[in-house]
Amino acid sequence: MHARLRPGTILLICTALVEANQLSWTKDIERVLPAMTSTVDIKKADPLAPKIFRKDVCACQIQEWWPSFRPCTIKTAFIDLKEDFFEYLLQDGLVLPEGVEPVTASSGRVKSKDDYSDSDFSSSSESEQGSNPDEEQSDPNNPDDQEQATRPKFGELIDVISKAIEDLGGEVFPKLNWSAPKDATWINVGENLKCISVADVIILLKSSDFAVHDLCHAFDACADGPNESETTVSVENQRRPTKVVLALRKWFDMKTSMEFRCFVKDEFLVGISQRDCSSHYDFLLEWRSQIVSVMREFYLNTIRGRFPLKTFVFDAYIRQRDWKVFLIDFNPYGGFTQPLLFSWKELDELHESMRADDARPQGANSADQEPEDAIFFALGMQNYDW
Repeated sequence: MHARLRPGTILLICTALVEANQLSWTKDIERVLPAMTSTVDIKKADPLAPKIFRKDVCACQIQEWWPSFRPCTIKTAFIDLKEDFFEYLLQDGLVLPEGVEPVTASSGRVKSKDDYSDSDFSSSSESEQGSNPDEEQSDPNNPDDQEQATRPKFGELIDVISKAIEDLGGEVFPKLNWSAPKDATWINVGENLKCISVADVIILLKSSDFAVHDLCHAFDACADGPNESETTVSVENQRRPTKVVLALRKWFDMKTSMEFRCFVKDEFLVGISQRDCSSHYDFLLEWRSQIVSVMREFYLNTIRGRFPLKTFVFDAYIRQRDWKVFLIDFNPYGGFTQPLLFSWKELDELHESMRADDARPQGANSADQEPEDAIFFALGMQNYDW
């Protein structure tokens, strides 16, 4: 399934960015338009993926798992989104709320890769809702005021988002319950998720099919998901999360070569795949044993027994300078989750092999005893089993 931005939406976005001096028609539009008009893969469940249930999807919402793993993940501020903003995100076009103007992220501070400390990860501040600012009186006969009146008003929410960005150092990346708007990075000058303003956050979310997926289709792949035989209203309610949150996470520039996806089945860590499937990094061949070792230790000491599911997927990042592991996200084992350099069949076979090897007296503590060389490590362009 694919989605294509409507021409009117493209024009609105480009015009807004040009007016904000974020794009120039002669140079940047040539870069942006091909990406904006090309088809974008919407999340689609693999028909061969393992069966998942609503409880699996709900457990992977960031607001559910973050409190238990706060010391080993990224600083995050949580903001509850009300129905009116929820509906605004789903509307076509890009009309920024009243009081919100585009600001180019290129004018903000830029951190060099790996130039961040543990304080970027451990602990967090959870945003509190602020008070409504005084609103200026508008003149209904003034054309400028008439145009302003068509813009939605989220004064209190805008203040909360702005304060959260400031509290997190002025640079954040947004995420809804499950997904970050990675499919919309083309709209940022840096072609990444970094936001330094409320406008940056809203533009990314409004331009993202991944955000729409979180809002309307998160449970579509569940065995106990929406029942199409019921009324339309009932089906729509089943597809939507009971609570929608905006998670603003402290920005840092991760090296894509050190991002990994780990697959856990019945508490066995069965496979590790690099997240960047399009590239091959020679140095990972030399480090593969150490990568498996530190990731296995992180799983056993930090995640196992603390996450409510026994079968799941987690994404993690290894900081190269000291080999410290940071938790990035959790995903269901199946459904819309991508197995990346594996197939689901391969992962299930690896799990069965581990179970067979574990048929010994100390089986009750089997996950602690799994040998590192039994964990399959997949690298870009080729797989390695040792």
